[in-house]
Amino acid sequence: MIAEHTSHIRHLSVGGVASDLIRNFTKLASPTDCLESLRVSAVVMHHAERLILSDELRDVFPHLRRIELQEVPMHWSSPILCGLTHLKLAFDDPGFNSDWWFSKSQSSGTTTLYGLFFSALERMPALEVLDLKNALPSRDGGSHEDRLVALSLLRKLELEDETVRCLDILKQLKFPPSCHLTLICNEPTGVERIADIFPVLRDYARDGDMPPPAILTLAVERDYFQLDIERNHDLLAHAPDFDFYETTADISLRIPYPEDPTVDRAVAFQALCEVFPLEHLRVFSLRHRYDVNFQWSRERWIEIFGRCRAVEHVHVMRTAATLISALAHPIPRSAAEQDTQQGSGYRLFLENLKTLTFKDVNFEGEFGDGHEPETLSEVALKLFASRKQIKALPTMHISADCNIATAVREELEKMFKVVRLPRPEYGELWDGISSSDSDDSYPIYSHGDSSAGSSSD
Repeated sequence: MIAEHTSHIRHLSVGGVASDLIRNFTKLASPTDCLESLRVSAVVMHHAERLILSDELRDVFPHLRRIELQEVPMHWSSPILCGLTHLKLAFDDPGFNSDWWFSKSQSSGTTTLYGLFFSALERMPALEVLDLKNALPSRDGGSHEDRLVALSLLRKLELEDETVRCLDILKQLKFPPSCHLTLICNEPTGVERIADIFPVLRDYARDGDMPPPAILTLAVERDYFQLDIERNHDLLAHAPDFDFYETTADISLRIPYPEDPTVDRAVAFQALCEVFPLEHLRVFSLRHRYDVNFQWSRERWIEIFGRCRAVEHVHVMRTAATLISALAHPIPRSAAEQDTQQGSGYRLFLENLKTLTFKDVNFEGEFGDGHEPETLSEVALKLFASRKQIKALPTMHISADCNIATAVREELEKMFKVVRLPRPEYGELWDGISSSDSDDSYPIYSHGDSSAGSSSD
């Protein structure tokens, strides 16, 4: 059936059991000048029957420019990998042995699979999209000379694999600052080498022709943290009523925590943040899982985000205690600032904050480890009063899924302009819609002590 139509089709997408696909592709013998894109999705019943894309298809489809393969390995030395603009290879199983399959039936030679991979990229200088999931080669433990491969037309780069493989590959790629970057590291082994990619990220993120980061979203999960950065300053017109978790980030990095439980999990995140120019950041959003014990100290907040003095909007989901403490903490001004600034020798953390949004925060949970622990709401009222002595307080947005007593809400409304948000619908992280006619009272809604994200381009 496929062979009957290849002479005049431009885009071909086929899927099915690998053994059936093998039989069909062996029938493709007549060249066609029309086919530009090929998508093959194989269902593998047994690894032994896995389809390996034939090198001869380059002769059958000489004008092929886009290839998307799902569960279909190929040779990095294949002539198919030449002149492409789009390449997507995906294997759902993180344990897939890509090195073995990509080298299967490979002609013998002294060039390693790792070297063949970069040679393939050099044969595709027009690449616009490179998306590789569990398909990256390893360095094989050998000593390989690092080579920098420039992909000057790349606009989308997605790498997902073992951490070591991701770091080894990314540090040898050069791509334009306009490229959307997604890096997903799957396992903790090798995460201590995260600094290896800092030079690449620094050059990429600090290009003077690109706008600086406007929005930063941090998601704290059980085994990793995810950092998303959005450069689109046009989105700021919608802040704070915006669903920041549904945007397509310009930069998305998923980094696993170190295997050693004694290592401070915030260290890698702080080092990563220092790579990016966050001085003009305007929005910061934070969320974490219920079952993750996440609590930075007040000092840690200031160390990481103290330079982000342009931030105007902060969204917090579930974690609020030490952030509130940081917001009230006076920071000594530098000598240069004291020479130019009138008044106090101190400034506030996030001094230009305009809105502060809380969602799913348990204000009635205990805060502190003293002999007479207080609730977060009791501590928050004192801290906000302290900040107000230095500067007017931002507008506070409180979602109906926060656990907060009526008396506390009334006290907050004396201090702040308070905007009540409706309870998010099931599965919704941020509804992004403020409501002036929501219910007059905040329901008590507790999840325990809460104070403490296939598309083809």
